[in-house]
Amino acid sequence: MITIVFAAIILSGLSAVASASSSAYSEYCSLHPHKSYCWNRHRRVRHQHNPQQGEDSRDVAGCDRSNDPDLSIKACSKLIETNPQDDVAHFNRGVGYDDKKEYDRAIADYSAAIEINQSMAAAYSNRGYAFTHKRDYKRAFADYDKAIESDAGHADTYFNRGNAYDDVKDFDRATAEYTKAIEIDPTQADFFSDRGLAYAANGDYDGAIADFNQALAIDPKDAQAYDSRGGAYVGTENYTLAIADFTTAIELYPAHATAYEHRGYARFYRCDFTDSTADLTHSLMLNESAYPMLFLFLARSRVGETAAPELEAKARRLKSKNWPYPVIELYLGRRYPDATLAAAENDVERCQAEFYIGEWHLLRDKRTEAAAALRSAAETCPKTRIEFDAATAELKRLEP
Repeated sequence: MITIVFAAIILSGLSAVASASSSAYSEYCSLHPHKSYCWNRHRRVRHQHNPQQGEDSRDVAGCDRSNDPDLSIKACSKLIETNPQDDVAHFNRGVGYDDKKEYDRAIADYSAAIEINQSMAAAYSNRGYAFTHKRDYKRAFADYDKAIESDAGHADTYFNRGNAYDDVKDFDRATAEYTKAIEIDPTQADFFSDRGLAYAANGDYDGAIADFNQALAIDPKDAQAYDSRGGAYVGTENYTLAIADFTTAIELYPAHATAYEHRGYARFYRCDFTDSTADLTHSLMLNESAYPMLFLFLARSRVGETAAPELEAKARRLKSKNWPYPVIELYLGRRYPDATLAAAENDVERCQAEFYIGEWHLLRDKRTEAAAALRSAAETCPKTRIEFDAATAELKRLEP
């Protein structure tokens, strides 16, 4: 399966979508701003005022229906000045702050709405969503429980709680929550799409593909669903269908950096190193990240190009020298394999190190050493990592 954004991430994206990242769920919409969930989520849960005597109709309209968070916040604030007990205005202003990623202010407004109206399930649900972004999962789950106590039929609460479970990598519970949301409201493409990501994270690619198919039946222009389905096809080693989906994602959203990145990886897996180079180059033009830099170096090297100067130049622009920077140093001749492996601080980094060391040996035509390292990567890397997919593909090419 492809992913720096799977479960994301996710979310790389939920991703760009990233993938995305691996993309932690809290970074998903910053990675994938084109995804319908990210720009349309709150319209499903925003409350409407009942007409009240003396209220300015323009402020009510702006508070309830404006898609501009600044205008919504301004209009709701005017209503709150007139009536501090206006729970709907507090809630909708919280939505505006949520859209601006000002989560503390959003939490304050949702809390005010709850103090006024303790049965407002959406306020508990949205406050839980804001706590999830702050990685305060204890409070987030408590709020989701309160929301369900107030309204067991509120689909967004189950969806939000599923995303929180996804964020802490409890994919079984995430799947169960998404399923509850779908049972209540089967018209939301994102409910199917995110359950598909959870299925894929657990290695159930057939279930994931079925959910992405359903999401695309509801929203045929969801670029991220195509990108995610492409990742599931990679998990089944069907690179042709994967590349077709990544291509559709790019056609729908030409600035989709992770779709270029993922298509570049898929082409690398099937030895299309020239096309892989083109995709990874385009991806890095849209969003600079260490992993596509490493695969671009490998793709160029596999077709006999001199790749080190480009890698060195791009690596200078990275803000962090943390992992996988030691791998960059390996490829630039500043570190040996043992030192690269020693720099890995956890199991995932160690499995990644084995893969990149295997590639280092391959470039030197040391097939025995390469196979040993790649086999270690394939056996120890999570199946959600690009290094697992790449190691598996390389080992098949090394077979007699």
